[in-house]
Amino acid sequence: MSQVSTLFVDRAPASDVLTYAGEPVFPARTKEEAAALLTLCELFAVNVREVRGDHASPELGGGRKTVASLGEIAHEPARLYAHLTGRRWLPVACVEELPHLDGLEVLLADERQVRHTLLECLFEIGLEQGTLPGLIYARTQAGLRRQALMKAAAYGRSGPLERRWIDVQPTINVAEWTAPGRSLYGRAAPGQDILNAVGDGSGLVSFITHSDGLDASLGGNLIACALDRLDDEADPHRQPHCLVTGNCFRLNEQLESAWQSGRLVAPEAIRARVLLWVACWGLLPGSGQLFRALDPVWGLMPRMANHPGIGAILTTWHLSVTGPADYEDLSADIAAGTPVGEAAARHLGSPRARSRGLQLCLLGDPQTALPPPAPWQDSSLKRTRVFRVPETAGFDEEAAAPSSFMRLWLESCVRERAAAGDVQGLRAARAALNKARRYEEATERGDDPESASRPLGAALRRRVLRYLSRYNPLVFGYWMPLFGEPRLTLPRPSCVCGAAVNEHVFQPPTKGTAARRMALCVECGLIADAPASCQLALVVEREGVVRLTGQFPADHCEAVLLVGYGAMSAHRSWRWPLEEGKPMRRFETERWPKGPLRVMALVMWGTELAIMQQPARGSSEYVGKRV
Repeated sequence: MSQVSTLFVDRAPASDVLTYAGEPVFPARTKEEAAALLTLCELFAVNVREVRGDHASPELGGGRKTVASLGEIAHEPARLYAHLTGRRWLPVACVEELPHLDGLEVLLADERQVRHTLLECLFEIGLEQGTLPGLIYARTQAGLRRQALMKAAAYGRSGPLERRWIDVQPTINVAEWTAPGRSLYGRAAPGQDILNAVGDGSGLVSFITHSDGLDASLGGNLIACALDRLDDEADPHRQPHCLVTGNCFRLNEQLESAWQSGRLVAPEAIRARVLLWVACWGLLPGSGQLFRALDPVWGLMPRMANHPGIGAILTTWHLSVTGPADYEDLSADIAAGTPVGEAAARHLGSPRARSRGLQLCLLGDPQTALPPPAPWQDSSLKRTRVFRVPETAGFDEEAAAPSSFMRLWLESCVRERAAAGDVQGLRAARAALNKARRYEEATERGDDPESASRPLGAALRRRVLRYLSRYNPLVFGYWMPLFGEPRLTLPRPSCVCGAAVNEHVFQPPTKGTAARRMALCVECGLIADAPASCQLALVVEREGVVRLTGQFPADHCEAVLLVGYGAMSAHRSWRWPLEEGKPMRRFETERWPKGPLRVMALVMWGTELAIMQQPARGSSEYVGKRV
């Protein structure tokens, strides 16, 4: 791949297929297209020269590498992209044709075609050919054309840069750390320092963060949010929770004042030749129950993909169990100048990535690359590692004292709430922990904690379910650091939506604790956090009607239904009716709060807890309350 230092632009093109001095010419039909090209060329330190292009044959430059198009609106932009990058263009009618193309490097697609089946297909093609194909998508032909011009301008062009790798880790409680070619910012770094770093036009900006696809933590008390302006292409009937209620649940204040606070940041604040965006949800699903509840156009990724201040993006497209150590080698490879598609395929095909179920999609051109680093930077990038891969060994039977899951989890809750200074939450967590200890002590003495004369089990379940109903019911953040490395089982189809479900089984830290599983659906997200032996599932039949499938593990079960959003700070809660000592299979409630929701069934028996959930959308104007 040659490094081209000048980009030829025609602001009044007679056609799309033009050349000048044997090089392709970028036809900028509108002021917006010309401005986007100038912005991207400034980012890549590339000169721009305005010319009058000569008409050329559409077959010019047709090489062995392929640009494909999927969807009627994608054909003309793909033909232009092929010309600008010296590749051949092949239209396809369906996803199933893609594996049969030779040398597929870029796919331009109608946004309505971007579903998990397409992303899975591109991922597998990337592993087989050693280069992850790039995806360029939009909902309109004008949007596709604009992106085609921008992403093609990044192909084979990369001038000198000042800052090579900005690594942002909002989940790590550190401030700043530097090494040759790399600057790391953690959660404790000042927000303005993070903004200055990620907006400086670095070679690579990498984020390993939490995100629901609509917003994301940037560290320094900053939150990336794409809702500073409304998108005319987005479905108004599938708006996000904050637009429905007018309240930012992240900051717990009205949207207008939330934006005035300075803590919400538009995605265009990030400028980088390559962006690695590893989050819970990067690209929101284009099908399934979450898609029916929320239009993905409201999310961060469409704005980032259409931003001329970003050359190419590697991002997640479904939930996975991961951490900073899983992507450090990939980031270093890209920072050292390896083309992004090659680096991604090599990393994602590694034994550890395959065992963890790590998958990424590439938005942009796989040949996007940084210029080679100086020798002193190159040596540091190859040798210096900050994050260590966790050990996979299980517990020490002699050193580890037996303990139930309930006790381990609640002890972690007490520590976290004490550290956060949450007085009310700490009091509630301690009260639940005391009930768990009394239950365990009775069991150790040989007493029956479920006896009618001394119903310790019923008291424990009431206290824990009340705690979960009042505070964040997403418990995995508290227990996961205590368990060993997960084992990924073979994907299975979801009994609810039919999409692929990846199950991660975590080995317990003590002898008395059951292994746990996390079931992650590629379309619905987290659908189960439960003991490994529990196969309960939640089905949302329609608004207000839910059903539990699978076998209840034991007698003396109790359950609660929660319906809310985000951290469930505004939600409704119902005690699930019992039948012969177990929750009824089917439960009907009144209407749910308006907007996209998380519907959760919390089931308890003994000292075990299972949480099943599904995405849905409510229609009631009632926005909920704590109960």
